[in-house]
Amino acid sequence: MTAVLDTTPTFLCVGPVARDVVPGGWRWGGTVTYAALLARAWGISTAVLTAMAEDDVAPYRTLLGNEVLLHALPSMHTTSMANEYNAAGRRQRFVSKAARIEPRHVPPAWRQAPIVLVGPLVGEVSTRLGSHFPTESLRAMTIQGRLRTHRKGRMYTRRWPRAAQEFGAYDVLVFSEEDVRGDRGQAELYAGLVPLAVMTHGSAGATVFAQGKATHHAAFAAESVDETGAGDVFAAAFLLTYATTRDPAAACRYANAAAACSIERVGIAGIPTRRQVAARMRSAGSR
Repeated sequence: MTAVLDTTPTFLCVGPVARDVVPGGWRWGGTVTYAALLARAWGISTAVLTAMAEDDVAPYRTLLGNEVLLHALPSMHTTSMANEYNAAGRRQRFVSKAARIEPRHVPPAWRQAPIVLVGPLVGEVSTRLGSHFPTESLRAMTIQGRLRTHRKGRMYTRRWPRAAQEFGAYDVLVFSEEDVRGDRGQAELYAGLVPLAVMTHGSAGATVFAQGKATHHAAFAAESVDETGAGDVFAAAFLLTYATTRDPAAACRYANAAAACSIERVGIAGIPTRRQVAARMRSAGSR
């Protein structure tokens, strides 16, 4: 374990793993899961800092494989939710929540990771985490875990009253139109706190907020089978591409293609390789 914690990854994912409840059982989910598996598929050195129940650690380690470093904090529960889709969109049901991840839990070597993605699901990450990483790192957050809460098993969206204090510590924010309940003013407020933000619109593409301008980028055509995790694939693909290109438009196009690939298979089976993403972009360009 010491050797694992002493190794600095290129890409650090911080946040809860999820057990996504589905008919007849459950499957692995959560932002860190989709992001880490995408990075693994792309050959990027990756680590996951999470919190989960002891019985889940070994099977989750098997899922990630030897290529991904894992530090799992002890927790009474693993975060678990049920996603239900209908014509009106997605409805989520809260089941359980993992222990909180604090800045002190980040191994010193991992703190130096050049690319960091923080992905709370139901507030399981400290609001001080973003400022714990050096400004030289590219620090991103998927903020859906701040924009929702739960009551009597039901999940609800909300405005985050501490947005200015927390989000300003990040370089990139990613969220969905659903997360802000379609409120463009709220989206612009959050986007104005960081140098770069992206709001996804599902099959309608995504909007990039940069340098005071909002630019829409169309989605790629796809035969949707399962939309769970598509936003997480988008976020990771955007961040990893932007880290090398520093071109928000190119990163968004690449992320849109990755998300399109991801929804054509169920769950993590839809996580695309670079070759699959490139093929989707070429195919779209030829039409």
